[in-house]
Amino acid sequence: MSFSELAARLNAAAEAGAPVTIRYALGSRATTHRVMPVAATGTVLRAHDLDATRMRVFLLAHVELVAGPAPAPAPPAQDEPRPSEQERLAALVQTLTNFGWHVKLSSEGLALHRPGADGTPLGVAAASIRRNAGTAGSTALVRRPWTVVAPGLVRAQAFHSLDQAISLFLRQTAQHAPVFRRRRPMR
Repeated sequence: MSFSELAARLNAAAEAGAPVTIRYALGSRATTHRVMPVAATGTVLRAHDLDATRMRVFLLAHVELVAGPAPAPAPPAQDEPRPSEQERLAALVQTLTNFGWHVKLSSEGLALHRPGADGTPLGVAAASIRRNAGTAGSTALVRRPWTVVAPGLVRAQAFHSLDQAISLFLRQTAQHAPVFRRRRPMR
């Protein structure tokens, strides 16, 4: 496979927001990486290494595509309307409440607040999943319209699809849920 064909396949995976598995052979050492491609040029691949949870740059001359993106799911049947983004976020409210979060649902997204000592929500959100500013109702094309901020993440992460954003959001908020936090004994 030529570098341009490899770059085209990796860029298609980046557009689809699909992770791929690559084999990176540098010298006598070959390693396998699960990555989320960001962009591929004629010489390099910029990708988020899902195993190392950091951005990496790979030389295309040393990259072999082991497993490409999974095939796209079949579109929903015509008689089954897909729930709106707002309905999909609203469906998370009960689960997040069970984790001990105070949930605030708005037209831009969902914010989670830790409970204070008296049970009222703290003023600053501890986690959020929201549509990037300027994309709601906008005709401008945004590559990654969904942003997740959550405990355990070094910085906000942007996603192509709401499904990917929800997946990370639920993992992180379950891991850092107020219900599972140890309480210090009162003295």
